[in-house]
Amino acid sequence: MSVALKCPVCCAETRVAFTKHGHDIHDCLACSHRFARAVGSGHLADVYGDDYFFGGGDGYDDYLAEADLLRAQGRRYGTLLAKHMTTGRILDVGSAAGFLQAGLEDAGWRTTGIEPNATMVAHAVQKLGLDASLGSLEDTQIDEAFDAVSLIQVVGHFFDLQKAMQSLTALTRPGGLCLVEYWRRDSLAARSLGRHWHEYSPPSVLHWYTRAGLDRVFADAQFDLVESGAPKKYIASSHAKSLLAYKLAGYPAGKVMAGVVRALPMPKHLRYPAFDLEWRLYRRRGGPS
Repeated sequence: MSVALKCPVCCAETRVAFTKHGHDIHDCLACSHRFARAVGSGHLADVYGDDYFFGGGDGYDDYLAEADLLRAQGRRYGTLLAKHMTTGRILDVGSAAGFLQAGLEDAGWRTTGIEPNATMVAHAVQKLGLDASLGSLEDTQIDEAFDAVSLIQVVGHFFDLQKAMQSLTALTRPGGLCLVEYWRRDSLAARSLGRHWHEYSPPSVLHWYTRAGLDRVFADAQFDLVESGAPKKYIASSHAKSLLAYKLAGYPAGKVMAGVVRALPMPKHLRYPAFDLEWRLYRRRGGPS
């Protein structure tokens, strides 16, 4: 039986909008936040094990193969941040194997990463020489206020949204920046596809934000919007094929269509059409603008 939960943003009543992959998707009746419940106390280990980075499906077929693309993305975001403040200390949340973190360092930032997968942390530390540790924003023991925090494809994955945002406030100095890249639930692509939108993929993704909804979450955590835009994002064609094949598998004749997708000739890298993808830059209140 579907059970309505309290909204993690405003604590109001919710209703079950639909079910995806066996998980109820809830809508808040007051603030319209859309979310699903985490799978339990072992959520991080259950969802973000090595299979997430190497097993295909809703994750990656080979995360390490995207090293150059992710490092270039880190450089672009590091340059963007540097337009708004002098480069300093930045915390990269969900830092995975450290590729985006390394790109931030290329752009002049001094970085620390936190990541819930031990294999990924080991790669960042041992192969790239980065400062990274095992953990999540919800349970981090880091006791430092950073000049900036990057949340690239992270805000949809929080298993405890309120705790994550409290940690974010504590970890960002007054006047510091927070860069968010997320999938827009109010984009034309998401609204057109409805429940078939690719980002409805619990238990990996647990929160889906509109622009106004994301701004509210950050305003409640003492952050104000500075700027926003569409990211220049590239993915490996093998990753794109793996995701498409996984999504098609649930449809009639899906296995046949998935086979066709895997056989399609494609360039090594693909530019993602950012119809439903956006970055938003926030500044923590209390410091110089």
